[in-house]
Amino acid sequence: MRKFFSITLFLVTIRAACRRLLRQPMVFRVETTTKSADGAASYKKQHRAEQLLFLYIILAVYLMSHFPATAKAEATSLTRPNPLHGIHAPVGFRWTDNDRATLASFHNQQGEAGAPGLVVALNVDMTAANNSAQLRMEQDLHAYQAQGSQILVRMYPQRFPGGIQDAPDPAHNTVSGSADDAADDILRFLQEQETRSGWHFTNIIPGNEMNIEWPNQSYDQNLLYWTSNDDPRKYQAINQFMLELFAAWKQRVAQPDGRRFADVNLFFPALAQDGAPPHFGGFYFYAGDQTAGSKYDLLRSAIETLGHFSWHNYWRPGHAWEDRAIANFPDWLKRDLNGQGTATLPGYITESGWSPQAMAIAQPDALAQVWKRLSFLYWPSPQGKRDWFTNTQDDVLAGKRFEDDLQYFLENCSGAAYETAASAQGVAVWLAASNGGFPEAAGLWGKSESSRWLHNYAAWNR
Repeated sequence: MRKFFSITLFLVTIRAACRRLLRQPMVFRVETTTKSADGAASYKKQHRAEQLLFLYIILAVYLMSHFPATAKAEATSLTRPNPLHGIHAPVGFRWTDNDRATLASFHNQQGEAGAPGLVVALNVDMTAANNSAQLRMEQDLHAYQAQGSQILVRMYPQRFPGGIQDAPDPAHNTVSGSADDAADDILRFLQEQETRSGWHFTNIIPGNEMNIEWPNQSYDQNLLYWTSNDDPRKYQAINQFMLELFAAWKQRVAQPDGRRFADVNLFFPALAQDGAPPHFGGFYFYAGDQTAGSKYDLLRSAIETLGHFSWHNYWRPGHAWEDRAIANFPDWLKRDLNGQGTATLPGYITESGWSPQAMAIAQPDALAQVWKRLSFLYWPSPQGKRDWFTNTQDDVLAGKRFEDDLQYFLENCSGAAYETAASAQGVAVWLAASNGGFPEAAGLWGKSESSRWLHNYAAWNR
């Protein structure tokens, strides 16, 4: 409103000035010895027209530099996608026409279809382009980013200190290597992306669920000094590796070939949840049945040094409030995520959904499902929606549809560190699509098959 009155006042001022110019005589010299009366009149009209033109030019410059830019910014703020309405991009090197159409159909708060508010994707899937337009996934993600989406790239496979140096191999989710190797992997990915596209993404997650994906006791012929997922020494090793990776990355971007990537943020990777009641969403050490400290306490220095944080939150159908992960964080981490601690952490949930274990069918039920399928001569394809021994996020479990349970989780549970409902800064739901894996979660499969839950979730005006 203030901008409207400012523009109106400016126009009124210009109009008054023009009227004065048209009414009042012009002040100029006429040399009677060289100019006739007709020439003087012509000169007067020309001079007055030039002054009016000058005023109109001032008006045009003012409007172009202020009014359109303001309107554009206001329009953008109205249509900007919500990071709470996010998705994990397809995995398995697929980016089909169905994938592209579905991820471009996410509604914002005004009900306009566009990009998801947050997308998490694997670096190895960036060049997938098995669609009719032959556009790479990274090209569409870059277009989403221009609409206001947050794009996070997770490195796959991840490195861990196994005592030898492996070549990156997408057939394995974890390969051995030093923190320097991990920094080189990130730099190589970004340099290749720059070469292909002329730009790079700036939010990198250098690992995933290290507490369960890093091996224990031995790797190849090397003995590891931690023995289990509950060995405190494993979390000390994770902390040290992440600190070394951060230092190695800072060294890389200080060098001539790395300065282009000084704007890249490294997010501390998510840990896997405990997955057992009464601390389903927890990250604890245990003494018998009692908790004996948070695993995150041993990771604090690395988390606060990286300055960006990610976590996962799966829950049992109908138990979104009881199974919220953030409620099980130590107090210092809750305060950091709320901007009240020693560090202010931007933090996103990079995987969320119904727990795969909670969707698994007990053996007698599984056998009944097999019999049912045989009796109707129905056999799912390898890329089919259902596995014989699991339910999916399209089933009704505990009286809940997944998309309804998900909406409740996003709005009330995702950021509720204490007993007050709150939403997280951003959430990516697992999973948009795959090439046959994760049948319990995948919203799209095959070439054109799609799930009810993903269709309804994308159409949510949030």
